[in-house]
Amino acid sequence: MGDTKAAEKWDVTTRTIRNYRTQLTSNVELLKLFDQKKKLFAESWVDDATAALKAGAERLKSLFAHGSSDDADLITAIANGCKVLGELNITYTALTHEP
Repeated sequence: MGDTKAAEKWDVTTRTIRNYRTQLTSNVELLKLFDQKKKLFAESWVDDATAALKAGAERLKSLFAHGSSDDADLITAIANGCKVLGELNITYTALTHEP
């Protein structure tokens, strides 16, 4: 998100963000907290992506069964969205070695 947006989000200065980043290399407690928060965020993202993939698959199934030729653009958009989420999930799994 970048320093500026992070500072705005947490109502701190950009200097504070940079100081925290520097402390991550030497402050064991801060690093533990950061790793915990990062893991929780990742788990949340994976859960959200999985739910979106399931919803997309269900919608596609419905459109294939009951849709008309007017739904072609919608089918393409949903399929492309599912493709992107799937690729992100594969990348996440490859980089973190977590299923």
